[in-house]
Amino acid sequence: GYLGKYEQVVAKNTALRPYMLTLTVKNGESLPERFDHLQTSVRKFLKRRRDFIEKGRGLSQLCKSDGGVFSYELTKSKSGWHPHCHMVVMLDPENPIDFPFNIRPVLHKPD
Repeated sequence: GYLGKYEQVVAKNTALRPYMLTLTVKNGESLPERFDHLQTSVRKFLKRRRDFIEKGRGLSQLCKSDGGVFSYELTKSKSGWHPHCHMVVMLDPENPIDFPFNIRPVLHKPD
């Protein structure tokens, strides 16, 4: 459904490439609480990008993107609900998001 828009964006800037970005929160028993936490965090992240573009403040790694799309996904396992956000962001490969792509995050285990 986004192919037409994607083609418009890439025609304007042929250097842009799509990258998959997944944002997650810790699993929990309460789906409404976990989803609200994720949704609030994603909104803040997107607002920071808008504020940087419009007002020059609130720099974040997402500010490097020239746009994108996202959707939420909800899964459940023995350890509870796991809401997460999948994003496809358009980036210039010469200016990638500064996340450690070559390592997996360290899993925090409470004492």
